[in-house]
Amino acid sequence: MKRKLLLLTAFVVCALTGMRAQTDVTSTYITNANFESTTFSPKYTNSSGSNIRYVYEPEGWICEYKNGCEWDASVLQYGQPVYGNMGITLPSETLGNQAYLVRLHGNSKTSQITLSQTKTFPKGKYTLKGLFRTQNQNELEVGFYFDSYSNGNRIKYELGNGSWKEFSTSFVVEENAEKTVGVFFKHTSGNAMVAGVDNITLTYENINKEELSKLIVKAKSINAKLNTLASEISSAESVYENIDDTEAYQTTIDNAITSLSSAVSNALSNYEFDPAGDDISWMITNNGFEQSTASQDDATTSAQALDYSLTGWTRISNGANSCAAVLAYGSGKKLNGVVIPEKDNNDQGGNAMGISIGWNVTISYQSELLKLPEGSYSLKVSAYNAGTAETFKSVF
Repeated sequence: MKRKLLLLTAFVVCALTGMRAQTDVTSTYITNANFESTTFSPKYTNSSGSNIRYVYEPEGWICEYKNGCEWDASVLQYGQPVYGNMGITLPSETLGNQAYLVRLHGNSKTSQITLSQTKTFPKGKYTLKGLFRTQNQNELEVGFYFDSYSNGNRIKYELGNGSWKEFSTSFVVEENAEKTVGVFFKHTSGNAMVAGVDNITLTYENINKEELSKLIVKAKSINAKLNTLASEISSAESVYENIDDTEAYQTTIDNAITSLSSAVSNALSNYEFDPAGDDISWMITNNGFEQSTASQDDATTSAQALDYSLTGWTRISNGANSCAAVLAYGSGKKLNGVVIPEKDNNDQGGNAMGISIGWNVTISYQSELLKLPEGSYSLKVSAYNAGTAETFKSVF
């Protein structure tokens, strides 16, 4: 198969990096997350003779029970009806004395129990974790759901059989809003199956931190030319460096993004272009690909690198048997089998954007939108092309 390999390189800028921490907000948004409350009530009762069974609604949770049969049951404590028939034990004595255990008999083959809570969540990213256990994942599905119990919003876990395991899922709240989180047990066979959930936790982290980081990098690049954004950059850096991952701080991050974005926009709008000619390369975010971390591995079509994320750029087309990655000059890394050169056309190091293009395929990336006055512009790029050869050759 024919291939084309292209390396693009240009100018150098710096990037910020930051760690993402999480805050435990379980007690704020989930009541009785460990199912230890001894306050509960039967949502469903069958007391035919000695065959006494209940589906319990734990404190703080809304229990919905559908398509059941007289043999279904749930258990919270040792000694409750049918506990001895569950055939499972609690996850660990150190986690308390209760867990929510269910036994769905399967006469209807579609028994379903959901437990949910609805609260007002601040803007941010949330991660749900919990201990789950199922007897047979192919016959009794268990997991979390968010917002509503539908195929698009529930996460089924591949648990294996007969042991407790921790699983997690994340969701993002774009604006302060009332949201529902829940767990589900869904029977899919004609056999009696047991499952359980325990020790649910919820953690929070601010969103838009990466957006603020990238904006600071962009502002610094522009300020290197204009020298008019030092104060605004300093304020934004102070916000970024002191991020404490509490809900209240999300507003501070959003305000910092709005403020710095406005300052950058005003600085660009007030820039006076030299009518005799002007180098405005600094206006292109990540024009030298130095804001992107160079790949530590060879870039191959088998690596499925088609969705490679390039800071400041958006991929708008791709194709089969192709790949893209940022590679460092002199790293010895290969782009679809061809080693990247030691230096660029100007005898410099740094990063380059490498693209391997399959037959009859177009791969293209688009920079952030630039607002430019009327005029004539020239776009230049330093490039190598290997074509079907074994080494890169300078193009221009």
